Amino acid sequence: IGLILYGLGTFSEAFLGLTYSPFVLRVWYITGAMLTAAWLGHGTLYLLARKRGNHVHRFLAGNCSPAIAGNRHAAGATVISALTPVVKHGILRTII
Repeated sequence: IGLILYGLGTFSEAFLGLTYSPFVLRVWYITGAMLTAAWLGHGTLYLLARKRGNHVHRFLAGNCSPAIAGNRHAAGATVISALTPVVKHGILRTII
């Protein structure tokens, strides 16, 4: 999951470097700015602590459902938020 989010965030940032798109900006904000670090950290913790008898597995499994719910909430809030265009020094910028 983390690697897919990282790839989407990187692609959308490269795309936004070439041209502007409100949809791609939202994709970047959700994947690149909010969710990638959490999911990559979750996977790293899983890989580092996968010894038998370790209670980290239960901890990660128990925290996965709230993490997914938080991801849905953050993504939903980003999708419905208004984009505010700002022109600064002749360059169009967008603030979420």
